[in-house]
Amino acid sequence: MLRADTDCDVLGRLVMSTAEGAILICKASKDKEALLETIQALKSVIRGYKT
Repeated sequence: MLRADTDCDVLGRLVMSTAEGAILICKASKDKEALLETIQALKSVIRGYKT
């Protein structure tokens, strides 16, 4: 469950734009590790919004 003050629209845009950017970087650099690292960072951000 997320905190009551969480702006889910903003958090959703952050997740989507970050994921899409990471996918673009991964494709351009052929480096899967960049995508995995970004996913881990996003998980940490989302955990910060949990109650």
